[in-house]
Amino acid sequence: MEIKMILGLTGAAGSGKDTVANYLVSAHGFKRHAFADLLYEEVSAAFDVPFKVLARRDTKERPMDALKLSRCHKADFTAYLVAKDGPKLDAVFSPRYILQRWGDFRRAKEPDYFVEPVIPDIRAEPQMNHVVSDMRFPNEHAALMSLNAFF
Repeated sequence: MEIKMILGLTGAAGSGKDTVANYLVSAHGFKRHAFADLLYEEVSAAFDVPFKVLARRDTKERPMDALKLSRCHKADFTAYLVAKDGPKLDAVFSPRYILQRWGDFRRAKEPDYFVEPVIPDIRAEPQMNHVVSDMRFPNEHAALMSLNAFF
């Protein structure tokens, strides 16, 4: 069965991608997906920082004590970041910095790491219209194109 409709949203930070996705969900019954949801979940768990705190636009650029590498529960990420950027374990980072580095860390091992969970979710509900609120990378675009998405 062919999936009804898939929309992939892209744009600058603060341009309204989530607002559009939330509107499509509430007004038209779309199912929302985000490639970065897994990223936020993993960083949240690794640093014991709530998902919502990481996602807040007003604090995303502000360094937080909770995001010191010494507080990270994932030794392989800490080692990756120390090797790559040379930060000290007591350095304080912003959510955006940690999220970007975590994404780099995962994609370095598996380029489709954040794509792989989303595509099967879309395929599992072909009767639904779907919106992906955060298409940023060429592999995300290619994965959605393989499902005949609109952009």
